Amino acid sequence: MSDFTDEILADIEWRVSQLSTAKTLPFRYALSATDKNMLTAFTVPMIYAVWEGFVRNSFEIYVRELNSLGLERKQFCVNIISHTLEMNFPQFKEPPKDYAKRTKFFTTLSNHFEEDFRISSNIPTESNVKLKVINNILLRFNLESLPDNPYKASLNKLLQFRNAIAHGDNNILATTSDISEFILIASDLMYEIFLRIDKGYTTQSYLNIE
Repeated sequence: MSDFTDEILADIEWRVSQLSTAKTLPFRYALSATDKNMLTAFTVPMIYAVWEGFVRNSFEIYVRELNSLGLERKQFCVNIISHTLEMNFPQFKEPPKDYAKRTKFFTTLSNHFEEDFRISSNIPTESNVKLKVINNILLRFNLESLPDNPYKASLNKLLQFRNAIAHGDNNILATTSDISEFILIASDLMYEIFLRIDKGYTTQSYLNIE
């Protein structure tokens, strides 16, 4: 196992310990039922923050490792090249209407192809890292996707609770059972993503095999 995978595993270990602390915190002190329920509710956004933070950090570590290999652009698979172009040049989604700005864009793009290739470490987590989003990120790095079952429903539930609580919706009350479910799904997904990154690196799925 290489140094970068050890770094990802260490990050998982730290995040799992944070989740364990969050789960037990409402019960460590003599709190009123109201305070305990409030603390339990605000545990949900923290669980989501741990999850999204891992997604960003794990792929940033992976990108750093791939960039350290010193490969040429043509040696990388088209998924990784496309990811880098999209992240470095958002103009592809909405080209400049002004001619002068378009000219500047094309000049910058041309210069980009003359420079040493570096994979972009910008990870598009969008507004919510649901299953579709994480699978899109995995696809960008030519890694195996995650199945809907058993992840999609629980991850969607975590996002539903997180968004409601973050926007001040008091109609959704997180129970200790919900917290356990959210921590389990976040922990499982972190390990599943690690396994896919490790497998992709081992099998060199980042390479252009044509």
